[in-house]
Amino acid sequence: MFKLTSKLALSNLKQNRKLYYPFALSVILTTMILYSFIALATTPHLEVSYGGRTARSVLGFGSFVVQLVVIILVAYANGYVMKNRSKELGLYSVLGMEKKHLLVMTLWELLFFYILTVGAGLGLGLLFDRLIFALLLKCMGLPVVIQSTFQIGAVFKTLLGLAIAFGLILLLNSFRLMRYSSLHLMQQKKAGEKKGRFLLVQTLLGLGLLGIAFYLALTAERPVAAVQGFFIAVILVILATYLLFNAGSITFLRMLKGRKSYYYKPENFISVSNLIARMRKNATGLATISILSTMVLVTLTGSLNLFIGGQNYLDTMYPSDYNISVGHMTSEAETEPVIEEVQAQIKKIADATHLSDYQVTQTTYWSAEIRKIDGKVLEVNDQSTPATGQELKTEGVVNFFDQATYEQLTGKKVELGENEILAYGYHYPGRLDSQLKINGKTFTIKEKLNSNFIQGKLPQADLFQHQMGLYLVLPDLNQLGLKIDKNLEFSISAKNKENQDFIAGMARELNSTDKMSQYGATLFGGVDRYSMEKEWRESAGTILFIGVFLSVIFLLATVLVIYYKQISEGYEDRENFVILQQVGLDQKQTSTTIRKQILTVFFLPLFFSFLYLGVAYKMIAKIVALLGANNAGLVLQTTLSICAVFFISYILVFLLTSRSYRKIVVR
Repeated sequence: MFKLTSKLALSNLKQNRKLYYPFALSVILTTMILYSFIALATTPHLEVSYGGRTARSVLGFGSFVVQLVVIILVAYANGYVMKNRSKELGLYSVLGMEKKHLLVMTLWELLFFYILTVGAGLGLGLLFDRLIFALLLKCMGLPVVIQSTFQIGAVFKTLLGLAIAFGLILLLNSFRLMRYSSLHLMQQKKAGEKKGRFLLVQTLLGLGLLGIAFYLALTAERPVAAVQGFFIAVILVILATYLLFNAGSITFLRMLKGRKSYYYKPENFISVSNLIARMRKNATGLATISILSTMVLVTLTGSLNLFIGGQNYLDTMYPSDYNISVGHMTSEAETEPVIEEVQAQIKKIADATHLSDYQVTQTTYWSAEIRKIDGKVLEVNDQSTPATGQELKTEGVVNFFDQATYEQLTGKKVELGENEILAYGYHYPGRLDSQLKINGKTFTIKEKLNSNFIQGKLPQADLFQHQMGLYLVLPDLNQLGLKIDKNLEFSISAKNKENQDFIAGMARELNSTDKMSQYGATLFGGVDRYSMEKEWRESAGTILFIGVFLSVIFLLATVLVIYYKQISEGYEDRENFVILQQVGLDQKQTSTTIRKQILTVFFLPLFFSFLYLGVAYKMIAKIVALLGANNAGLVLQTTLSICAVFFISYILVFLLTSRSYRKIVVR
């Protein structure tokens, strides 16, 4: 019997190859990607690279996500295959095969399919392992000098991961065969879907969950809150989507059926009737397509924006080759002796560490923590009146520049009278129109600036911490009448940008100089852009690598679901269309009916995926801004480009699958 069932299994795979081709392609590609993720996450050489430890942890998370998607994808594809083979399995049972023999036959089929597809996927994974490893290093901005090695452990983990997925579908297939009779199996393919129960309750619950998710997405103001709320909103959206598609699609089709002017036309009557006959399965497929499409859009939007927005992040945080900061000086403290001391140390350490062709630009400005913002009123922490209790809460930071410094930074000449100011606000919630009262003193806003005049010139770490900035220009900073921090920034550009000994020497000298504390300088900081850029490239490059590969997995799953949805419905509708053509439906009406049926609900998932992305855009923008991509215009442009590419891809998949559907139906 084992010999017979094994031969039947091979014959069945060959006879049903059109059903198994996309299934096989998906398993091969997912196996290759899963092996690549596991191999990269477990490679013993990764820590040798700069930032390899972080890359390992992110890749480990990516492996888990890929494994989860593989299980879902395999189970989904197997369900469609078995549904379309139910008549064949029922016929075997009628011809005398016992259920235990059917179970053994399906076991052989899965075993052969597993060996062929997973073996091919592992082969491709081993073949392209070095190429994928090189791609990861390239994304991380590293030279491709580390060679990946064959890892038998990664092979076993991949085989185990796919074995779990195939073991799950073996259990599902066994349950199906043991539960249903031969007659039921033969008729299952033609059976219509049962009408859902409690449709109104499902619709209201789905709308409620979707409303909560939208509220979380649209009301998130703080980046940290956006990160926390994002995962909650994702779960709510998934639940709401399945509820609304299950109940909403039925309601929508019934609404079309109730419109006599629409329903009582041959092409509309047939397409709506066919969809109603399968409404629950149709709803599940559409909801799955919508969720997977949203995953593709969100994953690509987040990862690409982080990578593309990195240049803006580096210019905001580390505008010069070397940045040295002296802060927390009182506004009455003398600055000239401090400036002279720092410049003397710069020359000393530069000569000692061979920093060549360097230029130093010094900038002085004042800063204060914002205590309260109320329209035209701004209250800041003043050292002469220490804040207590609720006043310790910080809304952000305001930086004050004098007229001469503004002209030095921008190259523009301005004329400011007494108590006149220039103002620039980045996401500033208050009003900057005519006047601004600062701790009780009123200033006239002569001009509201449209651009951040210190971008690319001075470090702005507060923009990422608070996602808000306020920059004010006064004729003389002493007009403020406040005791607040005075900051000195030394921006150094040099020919050799990788001299980490210079910045380390400066930090050592400044922190050991007693002269600095005599003048009230209590905080010293130094950083080189080259090191920070390498660290950023490691993190953003790894995230981009993970994002692109996860998007490929999600897109592959989306295409597979769409394909099987179309093919399965094609086989189910073929006999119906044959009967309709026999009673008078011509070829033109058949083509029109097919097109109507496909277009009625096919683009509904695309609409919902774009809707979800649009609602989540504010939350996504805040999260990527927290991680460095704070250029709002660039984030929007990147997001729209991703949507355009995905829309074109969706249309192509639609055209290809619709063509396959027509070939099956019209014979």
